[in-house]
Order: sequence, then structure tokens, then C-alpha cells
Amino acid sequence: MDARENLESQLAGLATSCREYDSGKREAISRIAGQLRTIFHDRPDHPSLLTQLKSHYIDLLSTIGKPPADLRGGGWSGLIAWELDPAQSMFVSRPKLEIQKQMNRFVAAKFWWDGEAAYQVADKKLKRRDLVLAVANQAGDAKLPPAYQAIATSPAWSVTFRPDPTKSERNIMLAHAFQAALRQIAHEAINSPALQKLAAK
Repeated sequence: MDARENLESQLAGLATSCREYDSGKREAISRIAGQLRTIFHDRPDHPSLLTQLKSHYIDLLSTIGKPPADLRGGGWSGLIAWELDPAQSMFVSRPKLEIQKQMNRFVAAKFWWDGEAAYQVADKKLKRRDLVLAVANQAGDAKLPPAYQAIATSPAWSVTFRPDPTKSERNIMLAHAFQAALRQIAHEAINSPALQKLAAK
């Protein structure tokens, strides 16, 4: 299988993994992360499919908007939406998919993967690469940098509100936030015409 055929196979597998995740199979997120890593991440002994195809500068869909000017000590993720689930009595995060479609734009693949901030808390900014590798490398022999360890419990995956103006603000963690962010990254990849065209040549 050459690189183009492998890309076609990975994108088809990614679409299948997304459908499984959307049907409630949360374990599919590990496959999503692995497929994204194969397509976009260069390892010393295993170049990405984009590198093999000399296509680091094709344009990919970005659904990330601009972060708030003042985070006020909180966090921000440009990849997720959230809503109250009355049945579970908790806030649940969702991939944005086509929500806020007016903010969509296309950026160079290299910037998309390891240049654009997808997550921010205080002065720490993480890229799509960081989010993907935090999951994909768990099953491998690569040691995760310390910055990855706090991702899943960071303030960026919580909602801050003050139900009683006489009391302090409260941070409520969002369920499935990290997984929803990865699902949104997959949505961007699948809906990038230049990537699909590259796989179909």
C-alpha cells in the first residue's frame, strides 16, 4: 500500500471511528487519535502520510475561533460546545461540528497541526498535535511530556459561573470534553477538501 492509498484508508477509518464515537462508543476516541497521528505526525522512524506525500502546506479546515481577550484565570477551548444534560444532571461537552460555521476558515496543514492554539489556560497554549498525542501515545512507548498530564483536568474543560451573587464563583467540569475536542479535530480533517482530494488522486 503506497502513501496515497494509506491516506485513503486512514480517512475512511477515521470516518468510521467518528460514527462509532457518535453512537456512544467512547472507546473509539483512541482509534481517532491513532488515525490522526498517522496522517499528521512525524516520528523519527515513521514520517506522517502528509510528509510522505510532500503535502504539509495543503489547506485544512479550522473551526477554531479567537480566544477571549481576557480569560480571567480560566481556560478556553475553541473546539467544543457544551450543554446541560438534565437526565445526567451535568454539563456535557460536544464537538462543535457545524456550530458557529461562520468562523470556519482554511489554514496551512503545518500551522493547523502544530501552530494554531486549540486550547489555552493562563499562558499555556496547546495545539491539535498535543491533544492528539496525549491520547495516541498512551498505548505506545513514547513518554508524554509533563504538560500533557494535566490536560484532562484543566480549567479549560470546565464552566465557571456564579448561581448566587453573594457567593464565590464555581467551576463545574464538563463531561467528555477532551474526547469531544478530538472528535472535532477529526471533523475538520474529514471535511477538508484538499485532504480528500490528495487521497483520491
